[in-house]
Amino acid sequence: MICQMPLSGAFDIDPLTRYHARMATPNNNTGDISLDTPEQICAYREVMIYQGLKFEISTAARGIPMRLTRGVSCYALAKKEYGLKGNREKVLAALKEILEAKYKIELKPL
Repeated sequence: MICQMPLSGAFDIDPLTRYHARMATPNNNTGDISLDTPEQICAYREVMIYQGLKFEISTAARGIPMRLTRGVSCYALAKKEYGLKGNREKVLAALKEILEAKYKIELKPL
């Protein structure tokens, strides 16, 4: 169940993605982006899960574990949505490979 969003109607996306999609406008000079299609919103959400998992790992390594969200951690989201198994570092590496292959981009390593 990797980001299966309906092509019309309301989208069930997390509040952070909804906030950034609403706040970004195409006609300003601040470098913002506009997420217009369900595919763009889905891609943004998947990359945010990756970035959130990196954040969880880096803060835990410093002794102050923090999460990107109040609810479910990005680690739990990645494991559930992609069917991954293992510790946080292994899930991060597998998610990085999946996203790089899917979107043909290079993500920064931890």
